[in-house]
Amino acid sequence: MEYLAGGSLTDVVTECQMEEGMMAAVSREVSDTFEIYYLNF
Repeated sequence: MEYLAGGSLTDVVTECQMEEGMMAAVSREVSDTFEIYYLNF
């Protein structure tokens, strides 16, 4: 997995208080990434 500036995604999710909209945006981006990967490999 690529380097994520600011620490791992797990660190960000467990240590930050995220609002529902921000969680939805992160989930959408991760889902889109998996879809692109799945369709191309």
